[in-house]
Amino acid sequence: MINPLLLEQYESADYYIEAIPPFILKIGIHSYELSKIYETSHQTKAALITASNPRSKKLPNEINKVRNKNLEEMIQETGLNYIYGEGKCGQDDWDGEESLLILGIDQKQAMVIGQAFDQNAIVWCGKNAIPELILLNKGSMDDKNNR
Repeated sequence: MINPLLLEQYESADYYIEAIPPFILKIGIHSYELSKIYETSHQTKAALITASNPRSKKLPNEINKVRNKNLEEMIQETGLNYIYGEGKCGQDDWDGEESLLILGIDQKQAMVIGQAFDQNAIVWCGKNAIPELILLNKGSMDDKNNR
């Protein structure tokens, strides 16, 4: 059973993308800006992944920064392009979670990377440029000590 509050936070979060110009991804809502990035980059898929706060257990900012640097280095090794981002729950008192919008990544590869960093979910964007939440660790989400 998925903690409904946690799932709601993921689904209602603002996913800020530091493109030029910057924009926000919202789950289930077509992103005109992402579709334009697809056109200019000749890509048709992307995933937003963070390494922060594994399984939604809050870590100190210094540790999250190291984890996200490791994620960035992993993505650099793949040769995929990415744009910095940040996930922020609107009424949440947590800091935003640094993230990477990785262009051209396959959904399976994105899921493997998210799982490698102990994430509960990733944001997947197919060629329709409509972000969707992909749950990775469903069993861990019903812990009442989670975010």
